[in-house]
Formats: sequence, C-alpha cells, structure tokens
Amino acid sequence: DKAVIFDDTVNFLSFDSKEEAEFFYKVIISLPATEFLESMIFWDEKRPITTEILRKLSIKKVAEELGQLREYQKWGQIQHESATSQLELGIAENKNQS
Repeated sequence: DKAVIFDDTVNFLSFDSKEEAEFFYKVIISLPATEFLESMIFWDEKRPITTEILRKLSIKKVAEELGQLREYQKWGQIQHESATSQLELGIAENKNQS
C-alpha cells in the first residue's frame, strides 16, 4: 500500500501474491536465465539491458529446464493481462503451448 515512483526507463513485474513473486524471482535469477541474459547483453552500449532482450527470455523454458514446469503452469493458469507496453516475459503464454 505504498506509492512507487520510478525515473528513467523501468521494467516492473507485479504479482498477486508473495508466493507467486518468489517463484518467478527464483526462475529469473537462476543460472540458466542469467547465462542467457548475459549472452544477450552488451555492457558497452548506452542502455545494455533493453525490453527487447528481456522479452527474449522464456520463463517457461527456464522453468522447464529447472524441473519447475508444473509450478510454472500453476501460476500460468492465473490470468495475467497486460496493458500496452507492459513487459510480459512469456509468463501468460498461449494455452496451446502448455
């Protein structure tokens, strides 16, 4: 219940529960995810981490590699609607791809 103020460019993921946020945090900071992101980021650029790079990370694929696909699917069944220009990171994927 606190206001959040960002400056410049920010990518923000919101979750409905602490449990859901903790699951996705563990996936996003996992070795497979960080190795993938490191391979895509060029630190000498003005803005090395872009939404284009972040969108290339498939959280579903990382969860699968970590043996957490069922947990991912549990959270994926919860509807995550996004407004225009919100970052999705492949959390709410097409049901045909489950």
